[in-house]
Amino acid sequence: TGVLNSILEQWCPPSAETVMGHAEAMSLAENVPPGCHGLTFLPYLGGERTPNWPHSTGALLGITPQNMNCMAGGSSGVMYRAAMEGVSYLMADALNQMRESCGDGFDPQSIFLVGGGSKNRLWRQMLADVLGLELSFPIESESAALGAAFQAGAAASGMKVDEYVSKQSVDVNDVVVRPTDDEETLKLYRDGFERYMQNSRKLFAS
Repeated sequence: TGVLNSILEQWCPPSAETVMGHAEAMSLAENVPPGCHGLTFLPYLGGERTPNWPHSTGALLGITPQNMNCMAGGSSGVMYRAAMEGVSYLMADALNQMRESCGDGFDPQSIFLVGGGSKNRLWRQMLADVLGLELSFPIESESAALGAAFQAGAAASGMKVDEYVSKQSVDVNDVVVRPTDDEETLKLYRDGFERYMQNSRKLFAS
């Protein structure tokens, strides 16, 4: 995502030989425990649409002497993971808003993950754990517009959207990522999401 690209460029210093890439940053982030030692990253670098906070900004909260060494180049993995968790919590927040808006008729058990982030092994597992859902991956990874195409198809055919979508098929690969069974990891993510929700509402909710 654009957020991770910005973190990579601004917070993850290059080595003497090469600029750090996402694979190296991910490897460093894997050594940081879930919850990032209490750091909370609000990823609203360009405002936010869900929630509808166009004037919001990014924020890094929960800085302590123990976790602030990343800001001095001590551990790029901490900032990279904090950003990944922040975006994951943003997606969980959006999913909860969809549940509230749609009522009992919306109860997903699995979701398709697409885009560049869907190739990130750490982020795949993180999202499954944070969302509490099974993740599948379309063979065509750049399928972000697929939902809009289905809606357009339904409108053109005169069918209800849910009826039209139920008749469509999406080719997926064999990889399925499920939430971890490790309760300690899940609790750290739950605590992190609670901090995210509290801090984001205090700063930007009207």
